[in-house]
Amino acid sequence: MGIGAKLGIFAASGASAFSNISSIDLDGTDDYMNCGALNSIIGVNAWSVSAWVNRDTGTATQIIINLKENSYHGHDFQIFHNENLTRIDVNVNGANAFRNTSVSLNDDQWYHLLVICDKTESPNANKCKVYLDGTILTNSGGTNMQQIADTNNDVTIGMQLKGTSTPYLKTAAWNGLIDEVAFWDKALSASEAGDVYNGGTPGDLSSMSNLTNWWRMGDINGGSGVTVEDQGSEGADATLINSAAYSNDVPT
Repeated sequence: MGIGAKLGIFAASGASAFSNISSIDLDGTDDYMNCGALNSIIGVNAWSVSAWVNRDTGTATQIIINLKENSYHGHDFQIFHNENLTRIDVNVNGANAFRNTSVSLNDDQWYHLLVICDKTESPNANKCKVYLDGTILTNSGGTNMQQIADTNNDVTIGMQLKGTSTPYLKTAAWNGLIDEVAFWDKALSASEAGDVYNGGTPGDLSSMSNLTNWWRMGDINGGSGVTVEDQGSEGADATLINSAAYSNDVPT
């Protein structure tokens, strides 16, 4: 099967058929998406991740993306928002790579979050950049940026798993919607960051270089079943856990 057919981006006539009609809905208790152990972001100096998020409610820490580590601490890579503290944090290998303490997200509103990390940049504040709705945020608390260690643990969307053995403790669950999560094994440029934001509407990422993972959240499988196909080069299909479901509420 050709790449265009796999991605579902061309109609029979050759015209673009990209559409975004589905997201995943997480209940803030035990729902999440498990992407398995990814290779794309392990041991590289530069990488980027994009997600569209919409929180239903809640003021405590809520996980957007998490890579569990081999200890109780709970993460080798983590992006979270805390409405109570108006904070967005990016943590890598237990160290804080980015922090902004002036980010308040409205309930029931879509936002685009783009994290761009490059270990070779300097000073430390430039090693991890975060864009919110196309605007770069100030890194006021990040002190360290490392490569993500290979722990052979799972990347999860919307949940932090903690512990050294199963069953893992589930904590900081996302309460709301998440859509169009993508990874690149490079630091996106400012121009590419603008392309991904696309004026506030998700667009077709298939022509972008170094796109290693791209979960369309139901757009490929017609919003049915628990498998969310990875449209990136790694092909790491994800699984919806517990009562995680599809929604037709999408960013527009």
